[in-house]
This record gives sequence, C-alpha cells and structure tokens, in this order.
Amino acid sequence: MISIRDATIEDCNEIGLITVSASHSAFIGVVPEKLLDFTWAPEASAENWRKSFGENTDRGQRFLV
Repeated sequence: MISIRDATIEDCNEIGLITVSASHSAFIGVVPEKLLDFTWAPEASAENWRKSFGENTDRGQRFLV
C-alpha cells in the first residue's frame, strides 16, 4: 500500500538525499562527467528544500511525500 501525506519541514533531509541520489543515478553515464556537479551534497539540497518549503507553503502551496 502506498501512503501520500503532506510533507513537513522535518522531511527536508530525506528529500535532499533522494533528490541528489536520483539525479546522480539518472545522469551518470548519460551526461558527460565534466558537466555534472558531484560536489552537490544532500545537505545543500536539504537546505534548499527548507528555504523553498517555507517560501512556498506561505503562498498556500503544498508538498507531498
């Protein structure tokens, strides 16, 4: 069974990890390595999600996980 719920700010670390891992997996071997930013860390992605989460939920947008 699949469960979907509103994301909370506490989900940002996991969302960051999934975003970076999925991007690396999707693009390795497809995009030339010199174009990939392998310094992009899950922690940086999580911080971006936290910023986005606050800005967008203030405007009434919802994130689902």
